[in-house]
Amino acid sequence: DLANQSFFLCTLVFKLLLYGLTSSWVSTPPEETEFLDFEYVGFVYQQIANWNGFNSLLTWLKGFVYIGLLHKAPGKLVNTITRSAVATTVYTAMFFLILWAYAQT
Repeated sequence: DLANQSFFLCTLVFKLLLYGLTSSWVSTPPEETEFLDFEYVGFVYQQIANWNGFNSLLTWLKGFVYIGLLHKAPGKLVNTITRSAVATTVYTAMFFLILWAYAQT
Protein backbone atom coordinates (compact mmCIF):
# COMPACT_ATOMS: atom_id res chain seq x y z
CA ASP A 1 0.00 0.00 0.00
CA LEU A 2 2.93 2.32 0.55
CA ALA A 3 3.88 1.94 -3.12
CA ASN A 4 0.39 2.96 -4.26
CA GLN A 5 0.36 5.94 -1.94
CA SER A 6 3.77 7.10 -3.14
CA PHE A 7 2.61 6.85 -6.77
CA PHE A 8 -0.52 8.82 -5.88
CA LEU A 9 1.70 11.44 -4.25
CA CYS A 10 3.94 11.61 -7.34
CA THR A 11 0.86 12.02 -9.55
CA LEU A 12 -0.40 14.78 -7.25
CA VAL A 13 2.90 16.63 -7.57
CA PHE A 14 2.70 16.45 -11.37
CA LYS A 15 -0.93 17.61 -11.29
CA LEU A 16 -0.01 20.60 -9.16
CA LEU A 17 2.87 21.38 -11.52
CA LEU A 18 0.49 21.17 -14.49
CA TYR A 19 -1.97 23.47 -12.74
CA GLY A 20 0.80 25.93 -11.97
CA LEU A 21 1.98 25.91 -15.58
CA THR A 22 -1.42 26.35 -17.18
CA SER A 23 -3.36 28.48 -14.70
CA SER A 24 -2.07 31.74 -16.17
CA TRP A 25 -2.95 30.57 -19.68
CA VAL A 26 -6.54 29.87 -18.72
CA SER A 27 -7.15 33.10 -16.82
CA THR A 28 -5.75 35.53 -19.42
CA PRO A 29 -5.18 35.12 -23.14
CA PRO A 30 -1.52 35.23 -24.23
CA GLU A 31 0.04 38.24 -25.89
CA GLU A 32 0.62 38.21 -29.63
CA THR A 33 4.39 37.86 -29.23
CA GLU A 34 4.38 35.48 -26.26
CA PHE A 35 5.57 31.94 -26.91
CA LEU A 36 3.73 29.22 -24.99
CA ASP A 37 5.76 26.09 -24.31
CA PHE A 38 3.25 23.31 -24.89
CA GLU A 39 5.95 20.66 -25.17
CA TYR A 40 6.78 20.76 -21.46
CA VAL A 41 3.10 20.86 -20.55
CA GLY A 42 2.53 17.80 -22.74
CA PHE A 43 5.44 16.04 -21.04
CA VAL A 44 3.97 16.74 -17.59
CA TYR A 45 0.54 15.55 -18.73
CA GLN A 46 2.06 12.36 -20.14
CA GLN A 47 3.88 11.73 -16.86
CA ILE A 48 0.55 12.00 -15.04
CA ALA A 49 -0.90 9.38 -17.38
CA ASN A 50 2.16 7.12 -16.98
CA TRP A 51 2.14 7.23 -13.17
CA ASN A 52 -1.62 6.67 -13.05
CA GLY A 53 -1.34 3.71 -15.42
CA PHE A 54 1.41 2.06 -13.41
CA ASN A 55 -0.49 2.64 -10.20
CA SER A 56 -3.60 1.12 -11.78
CA LEU A 57 -1.60 -1.97 -12.75
CA LEU A 58 -0.35 -2.38 -9.18
CA THR A 59 -3.86 -1.94 -7.83
CA TRP A 60 -5.25 -4.64 -10.15
CA LEU A 61 -2.47 -7.04 -9.23
CA LYS A 62 -3.12 -6.48 -5.52
CA GLY A 63 -6.82 -7.01 -6.18
CA PHE A 64 -6.12 -10.38 -7.82
CA VAL A 65 -4.01 -11.43 -4.86
CA TYR A 66 -6.71 -10.45 -2.38
CA ILE A 67 -9.41 -12.25 -4.40
CA GLY A 68 -7.16 -15.31 -4.47
CA LEU A 69 -7.09 -15.32 -0.69
CA LEU A 70 -10.88 -15.34 -0.42
CA HIS A 71 -11.76 -18.48 -2.37
CA LYS A 72 -10.05 -21.49 -3.96
CA ALA A 73 -11.17 -20.98 -7.58
CA PRO A 74 -9.72 -17.47 -8.00
CA GLY A 75 -6.69 -18.68 -6.05
CA LYS A 76 -6.10 -21.39 -8.66
CA LEU A 77 -6.44 -18.81 -11.43
CA VAL A 78 -3.91 -16.50 -9.77
CA ASN A 79 -1.56 -19.45 -9.22
CA THR A 80 -1.86 -20.49 -12.89
CA ILE A 81 -1.19 -16.94 -14.10
CA THR A 82 1.81 -16.68 -11.79
CA ARG A 83 3.33 -19.92 -13.03
CA SER A 84 2.79 -19.00 -16.68
CA ALA A 85 4.22 -15.48 -16.31
CA VAL A 86 7.82 -16.59 -16.90
CA ALA A 87 6.99 -18.48 -20.10
CA THR A 88 4.80 -15.64 -21.32
CA THR A 89 7.57 -13.10 -20.66
CA VAL A 90 10.10 -15.16 -22.61
CA TYR A 91 7.65 -15.62 -25.48
CA THR A 92 6.86 -11.89 -25.58
CA ALA A 93 10.56 -10.95 -25.55
CA MET A 94 11.32 -13.37 -28.39
CA PHE A 95 8.32 -12.11 -30.37
CA PHE A 96 9.44 -8.49 -30.13
CA LEU A 97 13.04 -9.45 -30.92
CA ILE A 98 11.95 -11.24 -34.09
CA LEU A 99 9.55 -8.41 -34.96
CA TRP A 100 12.35 -5.85 -34.49
CA ALA A 101 14.71 -7.90 -36.69
CA TYR A 102 12.03 -8.19 -39.35
CA ALA A 103 11.38 -4.44 -39.22
CA GLN A 104 15.09 -3.74 -39.81
CA THR A 105 15.08 -5.50 -43.18
